[in-house]
Amino acid sequence: MSPLLRPLLPSSHLPAAATLCASAFNHTSPFYDFMHPYRHQYPDDYVAFWARKITEHAINPYTQVLVAVVDNNDNAEADAEEEEASEEKVVGIAIWERQGPSRREVRTLGWGARLHNLTTHLHLLLTNYLSPPRSASPANLATIASTYPLFAHHWTSSPSRANTWYLAVLAVHPDRQGHGYGKELVRWGTQRADADGVCASLIAGLGSEEFYGKMGFKEVGRANVGGLEGLEGGAVMFRD
Repeated sequence: MSPLLRPLLPSSHLPAAATLCASAFNHTSPFYDFMHPYRHQYPDDYVAFWARKITEHAINPYTQVLVAVVDNNDNAEADAEEEEASEEKVVGIAIWERQGPSRREVRTLGWGARLHNLTTHLHLLLTNYLSPPRSASPANLATIASTYPLFAHHWTSSPSRANTWYLAVLAVHPDRQGHGYGKELVRWGTQRADADGVCASLIAGLGSEEFYGKMGFKEVGRANVGGLEGLEGGAVMFRD
């Protein structure tokens, strides 16, 4: 069935979206193996990491967090208890961020919303400081942060690529992969990039290069450099 794409509503979508990401990036992601080597010991912390990450993006006015939802009542495999809990099921999520000098806010926010977002941001900073996810390796997080300057030139050295819609996260629940949900979530960003007259870009996880290639993306470099050299995945890809 075709999914409906909706902006994330934290009050109703966040728990399912965080659990979905934790499932999607649980077994086959060398990057998250490296970032969160203790996620099997602390699965709740891993889900909490994703909830915080999604929330941080959701309050960014330059970012669009989308969820793909399907009608639970049309899913023969959905159990009765799940159907009673919600008429919709989150099956995918994409986080698209508008980057570059010409970026504009994705949505207009009033002062009340801006104050709420600032308060949420400060709360997240405090929470991450006082209670960092035990699933993560602080040393490996520092290594990842140190590599960003080594591949940032793929965006900053080219005026035509400095302005971009960047796909920060794409996840589809493992039980729902292969049904076109990921394509719809990617297509939203490429269409938005076309409308804005800018490129779309991403860093591909292991095994996803062919998928993105079919959607018009081409590899221009690698993000698995520096301390991440040897880590599988990490193709920097653009759709110009």
